[in-house]
Amino acid sequence: MISPWQKYPDIQRGSIGWRMGYGEEHLREFDNWFARKKLEHKRLYVEQNPEPQGWEGFYSSRVQP
Repeated sequence: MISPWQKYPDIQRGSIGWRMGYGEEHLREFDNWFARKKLEHKRLYVEQNPEPQGWEGFYSSRVQP
């Protein structure tokens, strides 16, 4: 699944666009998808999709990778 910052690069982290805008559904789907992954798959995903500037702590704030 594509990371939130790749799907909607125009929405900054913390923006209301993730809570009430067009990014809300994708973020919810991402969280559910990521939470179901095994630890080894989470680590690989995090390695392949590092948090960009401004998104630091995103993964750890949701589910431990």
